[in-house]
Amino acid sequence: MRERPLILVADDEADILLITATRLSASGYDVITAADGSEAEAMLRTHAPDLVLLDLRMPGMDGYELCRRAKADARLRGIPIIVFSASSTYGSDIRNTCLELGAFGYIRKPYAADALLAEIRRALANAAAGQGAST
Repeated sequence: MRERPLILVADDEADILLITATRLSASGYDVITAADGSEAEAMLRTHAPDLVLLDLRMPGMDGYELCRRAKADARLRGIPIIVFSASSTYGSDIRNTCLELGAFGYIRKPYAADALLAEIRRALANAAAGQGAST
């Protein structure tokens, strides 16, 4: 058991990675980062983090495909994934698609730090209780 929850943040924007990792570290989480979907998948399989914060639009493998792959893998499917995306078109459709793929939740960027932290706490609590995706 880890002393502090480990969160994988996957986003192709370096500034988002830095800001998000800094906020999460300051809030008591250990953080690893990935700049694209393939790197995120490798880190997910290697480190089995407690939670994934996943951007949708990344080079190579996008967030949809990574979510699909993680939820199809028995070893990884229990790890909650929160999608965070700046996609503004069809916001509810994107959210619904993410939830259908097995993501726990969806946060739009730019995000409010308090809202993101609350969603992370909720996802980690649900995972600890053995519950699935958010409804």
